[in-house]
Amino acid sequence: MKVNLLTIALLAFVGTTWAQVQVDLNDKRNKKITVEVDKEVDSVEIIVPRGKYHFKIEGGNSFTMKKGAKLYKPLSTESIQGIIKKKGIKSTTKIIFGSNTEYTIVATTDEAQPKERKYVLRSQSDWSWTTTLGANAVVFRNRSKFISQEKDGAHTVAEVQDNKAIELMPSIMFTLMNNHNNVSFGYTGGLGFNFEELAVFTGLSLAIGQNIILTGGVAVHKQNRPNNDYSIGQIIESSVTAENLNQQQYCFNPFIGLSFRFDKNPFKSND
Repeated sequence: MKVNLLTIALLAFVGTTWAQVQVDLNDKRNKKITVEVDKEVDSVEIIVPRGKYHFKIEGGNSFTMKKGAKLYKPLSTESIQGIIKKKGIKSTTKIIFGSNTEYTIVATTDEAQPKERKYVLRSQSDWSWTTTLGANAVVFRNRSKFISQEKDGAHTVAEVQDNKAIELMPSIMFTLMNNHNNVSFGYTGGLGFNFEELAVFTGLSLAIGQNIILTGGVAVHKQNRPNNDYSIGQIIESSVTAENLNQQQYCFNPFIGLSFRFDKNPFKSND
């Protein structure tokens, strides 16, 4: 028989007893979790608040405890931090729950025909990763460029301002935010792309209804900048073009973006 306590997780915040697991939160400085192995329940799962607990297991013959991370679904890999093994139990130890910590306890009963019991105790953060698609407008801080200027039959290097002040770039964004709120601030990192280059974005976001995300921050991308091999007023050959006088360089520029969370890839064909 399996008892899933996820549906009554709110009770754990004030202290509760369910089947084999007792969570006592009455004393904030001495919070306790007690597991009674010999009760007639084969499997228990429960969510508990963050913090440090005195953990006690009663009855049974032996048990193992694994501490790991209850990971965010995207951009994460499994992490198991340690295993505790004990025999002849009725002991107390301290365990700590962070934002996304999971303890898996497997114990055997102290009977003529020992039975195996499994307990999963986890904490759960309100924050999670959200993937969105959208577009970012990169604002150029410096738009200077070199051109070839002819005067009195001589060609020299001159500096002018590029007419292009903003570049719009399609992007995929990854935002860590509190999805329990309709309006939430979060941190975002993302990648932008066009037919010529790849850009990297990072910044702070405002999520509206979990489906629309406004982001502002810094972009690292390629921009056409004056070539350091030339200087203003330098005399050059007439064959030197604007492409020679300027070159693509990675630059830091501010950006503002708007992205959307879809239930599937909107660009994928339904065929």
